[in-house]
Amino acid sequence: MPNSLKRQLAMAKNEIKRLKAEREGERALWKSPAAEKRLQRGDPALMHSAEWLHRIMNDPVQSKCWTGLAPEEIKLVVADYIEAIERMNKTPLFRNCASTASARGNRCKLDYEHTVYLFLIRIKADPSQDQLAGLFGVDQSTVCRHLELNERVMEEVLPTPKNISKEIAACETDEERKKFMPGKKGGDLTVDGTRVPHVRPSDEAEQREYYTRKNKTHCTNTLTVTNRRTVTVHMSKTLPGSRNDIVMLEGLAETFPSMADPDTPEKERIRLIGDSGFQGSEKRLPGIVPVNPVKRTAKKELTAAQKEWNANVSKKRYKIENTYADMKNNQILRRPFRGTPEHFNRIFNIVAGLRNFVLLFKEIAAGTGLYGSMMARWREERRKRPPCR
Repeated sequence: MPNSLKRQLAMAKNEIKRLKAEREGERALWKSPAAEKRLQRGDPALMHSAEWLHRIMNDPVQSKCWTGLAPEEIKLVVADYIEAIERMNKTPLFRNCASTASARGNRCKLDYEHTVYLFLIRIKADPSQDQLAGLFGVDQSTVCRHLELNERVMEEVLPTPKNISKEIAACETDEERKKFMPGKKGGDLTVDGTRVPHVRPSDEAEQREYYTRKNKTHCTNTLTVTNRRTVTVHMSKTLPGSRNDIVMLEGLAETFPSMADPDTPEKERIRLIGDSGFQGSEKRLPGIVPVNPVKRTAKKELTAAQKEWNANVSKKRYKIENTYADMKNNQILRRPFRGTPEHFNRIFNIVAGLRNFVLLFKEIAAGTGLYGSMMARWREERRKRPPCR
């Protein structure tokens, strides 16, 4: 069969698919004139992208695979996202706004829901901006503009560690603060740092800072703190990978003032559970009860009691390792990051917030419990704020 006939046959098949979708009431993925003309012409690449995106947005399994969230979870994120966008007066960037429905350049705009999917796919699968542009039927500059905006919005609407740490720091009494860290005495918190690959810097001094002998690569180091429910309640600044974990403990005093107070009563002290790298943490934070494993020396073996102690510590801190494993299922944390440490810190904060959102979804959706009522209060406070200009 000649190539011209094959092309005509493919165009006819794609046109039949499009007509069937319209007859069955399926909404179009793109409403821009340019994309609609390409769909009518039967562009194989665009038709394949449209079918793939339609499958991601409607199949729960595909949605979980490509975004990390179920469809009902994404609906709740989209609702908060729309409120934040309208308050920030950023609606001209979107096609949903009535004032931009027929504006010039509308072919470069996206729907609210598509923008959220674009950002979640970026976090989960880490495709390039050109690949996202082909998938969503826009140009690369539009993708870049929406990704930059979504970082600001997602940091505001998600239960990120920075938002939760601000809530803890604003607590007036120890009883209110204790709710975020259940456990013995003043509460239990598990602390650990994680290193993420970073692109090798061009400057020799920066290369020495970012290179770690342990990982044999250039990377960044970020410290996080989780409670017994594995909710990430605090994260530090992102530093070069050569910095030790214990150096980043000083930022905890801002969220938990009692940690830096040596006069804190023994019954009210927070138990800080960490690995062997946090030995001596009580010197930096004199108001804590350190729970660390005992190191074996070259001249002295561990006793049976010390081995049992180390096993108990490992049983308590394995949850934070599982937390890192869940967060690093997102490819954006597994591949070398090309941005600045400040930009990576924002991305890491959003990834931790997405994991907290999935973990606490039932409470957030019902508006009950500690975190559900907290998120509901945040929504009311956002609605009372005056719109940004």
